[in-house]
Amino acid sequence: MIAPLRETDSRETRTNPSLHVVRRFVASTLLKPHKASADDAPRVPAWHAWLFTAWIIAAVVVCFAAALGL
Repeated sequence: MIAPLRETDSRETRTNPSLHVVRRFVASTLLKPHKASADDAPRVPAWHAWLFTAWIIAAVVVCFAAALGL
């Protein structure tokens, strides 16, 4: 994960404001705009979630059984 940029009041930015403008332009060009909501993802049906949970539990039980030599 890339850490978010923090606004700093560095001496370089204060002495050269055009550098700040260029950095903003590059960041806005390369980075996607921040979305306020994460509700764009489709909903997962409840039975899918329970099926996945059962599959994980079964896999763990099989792994423990194999480790115990059963």
